[in-house]
Amino acid sequence: MPDAFARAVYAAKKEGVSNDNVLVMIQLAGGNDGLRTLVPLADPSLHDLRPKLAGPMVSQALPLNSQYGLNHNLGGIKGLWDKGKVAIVQGVGYSNPTFSHFESIRIRETGDPSRRQVDGWLGRTLATNYDSNGHPLT
Repeated sequence: MPDAFARAVYAAKKEGVSNDNVLVMIQLAGGNDGLRTLVPLADPSLHDLRPKLAGPMVSQALPLNSQYGLNHNLGGIKGLWDKGKVAIVQGVGYSNPTFSHFESIRIRETGDPSRRQVDGWLGRTLATNYDSNGHPLT
């Protein structure tokens, strides 16, 4: 985000809100292959299930620790990881899944599996913590 936009958002912060942390969500819609994004480096199942792909995936991965590495094209994210600026959250779900792709998207966007929310969790967070009066970015 350009500095001018970031300054505008911070300027709109309501009084009493002291947290300047930033949440960046990367949504890879379409054909993202999670195992090629976050590569299991030491899992023998990868080699068993993807014998032709596993070797290059593991050898080219940017190691995060002894168990996982990032795809070699994610060097920018790896740099942020090394600085302690990135967390990777795996295995996120919700109770009683419907196994509907579209329902899962709706739940992720609203943060509410009960179907009561009509707005999204991000919009609610901005409305609670930022003054939108005169600040078009909030």
